[in-house]
Amino acid sequence: MDNLGLGATIEWQLEEFEKRNEIDCIAGIQDRLPDELSKEKVTAIFRIFQEILTNISRHTKAKKVKVILKTENNKIKLFASDNGKGIAKENLDNKRSLGVLA
Repeated sequence: MDNLGLGATIEWQLEEFEKRNEIDCIAGIQDRLPDELSKEKVTAIFRIFQEILTNISRHTKAKKVKVILKTENNKIKLFASDNGKGIAKENLDNKRSLGVLA
């Protein structure tokens, strides 16, 4: 990440994920992210991204994934969507469920 930067590293990781999981992936990465991002924040964003991919591969049965990384109103935003099965309705209100609501 130190040499490539966050955006390029996410694109590379998504390409590797696509190859390993046979899932079509699309990346929308903004070229210019704020220079003042600390190494800790960049690492945290990347780890969140890795966890997203892990959850997609383990739980969704998705065939397509889209990831967007951009700056909006001076904030870094990371979006991920897939065409997987989603969370079961009965688990939406379950406090023990770890699904993500859109």
